[in-house]
Amino acid sequence: MTPPKRQTTDDGFELHFGSNHLGHVALVGRLLPLLREGRAQVTSQVSIAANRGGTNWETPFDRMRAYK
Repeated sequence: MTPPKRQTTDDGFELHFGSNHLGHVALVGRLLPLLREGRAQVTSQVSIAANRGGTNWETPFDRMRAYK
């Protein structure tokens, strides 16, 4: 997910952060009661793009640096 310009979630978070991080946390939070009932696991997979570093998400917006 690399939109060409900076976008935010309805809550005001940067879209990459909201989708790639907060969305997953919210999903696991909702599934937690079901996960506790069984022998399920939660795993995560990260992108090698995270090694690029950089957190300049506002000006100038660089969609690949924000992707992590």
